[in-house]
Amino acid sequence: MNRAQRRQTAKSAKKARKQGLASPVAANLTSDVIQDMEAAIGFHQTGELTRAAGLYQSVLDRYPDLPDALNFLGIIAGDMGQPEKALKLVQRSLALDSTNAVYHNNHGNIFRQTGAYPEAIAAYQKAIRYAPDYAVAYNNLGVALSRTGQLADAEMAFRRAIGIDPHYFDAYNNLGTGLYLQARYDEAADAFRDAVSVAPKEPSARNNLANVLAMLGKFDEAEQVCRVAVELDSSHVISQVTLGGVLEAQGQFFEAETAFRTALNLNPKMPAAWNNLGNLFRAQGRPIDAINAFRRAIALEPGNAMAHSNLLFSLSLDPEVSPISILAEARNWNTRHAVPLLKNIQRHRNERSRDRRLRVGYVSADFHDHAVGRFLTPLYAAHDRQQVEIYSYADVARVDGQTNWFEEQSEHWCRSFGMADDQLAEKIRDDGIDVLIDVAGHTAGNRLRSFAEKPAPVQASWLGYGGTTGLAAIGWRITDRYIDPTGNGVHYSEKLLRLPDYLFCYAPDIKFPEVGLAPVEANDFVTFGSLNNFSKINDRTLRCWAEILAAVPNSRMLIKGRGLADPQLRQRVLAIFAARNISEDRLELVDYLRDKQEHLSLFGMIDIMLDSFPYAGATTICEALWMGVPTLTIAGDKYVSRMASGILKVVGLDELVAHDELNYVELAKSLAAAPETIMTYRKTLRGRTASSPLIDQKRFVAAMEDAIRHMWCNWCDEVTPHG
Repeated sequence: MNRAQRRQTAKSAKKARKQGLASPVAANLTSDVIQDMEAAIGFHQTGELTRAAGLYQSVLDRYPDLPDALNFLGIIAGDMGQPEKALKLVQRSLALDSTNAVYHNNHGNIFRQTGAYPEAIAAYQKAIRYAPDYAVAYNNLGVALSRTGQLADAEMAFRRAIGIDPHYFDAYNNLGTGLYLQARYDEAADAFRDAVSVAPKEPSARNNLANVLAMLGKFDEAEQVCRVAVELDSSHVISQVTLGGVLEAQGQFFEAETAFRTALNLNPKMPAAWNNLGNLFRAQGRPIDAINAFRRAIALEPGNAMAHSNLLFSLSLDPEVSPISILAEARNWNTRHAVPLLKNIQRHRNERSRDRRLRVGYVSADFHDHAVGRFLTPLYAAHDRQQVEIYSYADVARVDGQTNWFEEQSEHWCRSFGMADDQLAEKIRDDGIDVLIDVAGHTAGNRLRSFAEKPAPVQASWLGYGGTTGLAAIGWRITDRYIDPTGNGVHYSEKLLRLPDYLFCYAPDIKFPEVGLAPVEANDFVTFGSLNNFSKINDRTLRCWAEILAAVPNSRMLIKGRGLADPQLRQRVLAIFAARNISEDRLELVDYLRDKQEHLSLFGMIDIMLDSFPYAGATTICEALWMGVPTLTIAGDKYVSRMASGILKVVGLDELVAHDELNYVELAKSLAAAPETIMTYRKTLRGRTASSPLIDQKRFVAAMEDAIRHMWCNWCDEVTPHG
């Protein structure tokens, strides 16, 4: 062996140690066996597993008790999806050499592949015991600890690996991921930057860094980092998907779609790309395209519960999809993602006392400045703490001042972001929750798989999602008689429990501006408006609005929505109105406004609000009424189609509720022709709303507490107690 060969051998041995492999023990082995082992390790390192396995087996045919061959063949068996064979081989190698740290590390890897994380942790700890400076084992230990939710211990393991090997790319990357799961975004960004510095040509760290920067709201920097990653490796599919997500968040829909389609050109079978493309289509008010994209994602990855939830949410946006069809798909979700977890349900041992103080848990990703969070505020502020002990399970990614307020109002606060679903279920079970309320449904950040394990004896869905969850483990749906009149129970897998008034309470922001004059008083035309989330505004809705403008001469319309600065989306909207001879100068398209006061100021420019359909508004309807702007809506046949009509009815504004699209257009024409009526609404709506049950916090909270007690007593009174 010449000098160059010796240098290459030393380099290969170092790489082998990094990968968890080691050079064969040369003592007592023939030269042909040594050569075969070295060749096998070479094939192993380059991923030629079949050739490597053949050579390892050939060696074992001659030396059945060679521990290196047994151990490395075990690794390959694990990589090839043969865990039982892998464990037997590695355990045989450990029986022959019980103090070999590499063997213990590989033992841990195989346990980790099978999901046996406690056993993996124990194996990695043995590896470290026999080799205290084994950086690879520390890194692997950190990964296993992360999988079991031991994030603080995982962080220590990653930092120890980095301390041993300051150029250990994987450890920096894993550290960043662990910090991200703890919502320590600035620190995570620093870890990913360190990963970039030690491996500047590796795109994965830049991709991770971009994700963290996006979470911090630094979209420009995130986009720049993504583009560098793509330049480094244009075939790096994940970076293309992340770039698409960053562009979508900035409302650059056309470029975002280009990025997602680039990813799909590289890998048409990538579920994440189809899922994100579906989210993009939904944001643009293209529900059918979104539904098709989500179905592609699910077909590629049937176990992807979030993509399946995204599909369910999008079905509600399609005017042609019935509530019965949505229920069928929700039950399909239950069969696919919840039924396999039935085995984890345990008998509840909560004290069956009807009148005792109850432990009530709320599960939501919206404990922050969000529409759902604002509707939760009155309940948290006025709950009777003699009757209810509040537990909050907050899957909040980004904390703000409102998050801190919710934490202060909670007797018990659990930041569940980063926790696995089964870990959250175990936490809820250990807390002894009596009544657990889902405030997310099939929206982003939902924890329905935790509910599937039924960690509380009484489980209900409320507020955050417009329809049935489909889960057999959730027994109740809290609603009201306006949104779910008699007969709507067939749309749900849950039993309906109707509040006497509305299903939530609105607490107006104290920063609301004063109500001004209706624009029609100063103009010689009426201005219609929509400030709803643009995902609710499909082409059918736009065509209906165009018909209204065509029927009301000289009228104008203001539409606000994220992405309306995107040329392609603007052109689509303008083209629909142009088809009804509505010129561009009669429209004002406003992009998303981050500042709340800017958003509220738009109400001062609108005479009549036009609600979206089939997915109606809620928050924007309340805001419009508080700002004196009458809102027209259609009471459809499902929950999401009746949210606005419920608000209007509880305030006593039945005259603004249409029963179909023709009636909707006629109401718009009639109201636009009565400027005095518009002016009267402007002067009186805030007062009418303030004196209605919609704002009556005490009345609402009492109704919610009665509902909670009713569900609890129902469980206590079961003739044959179960679960």
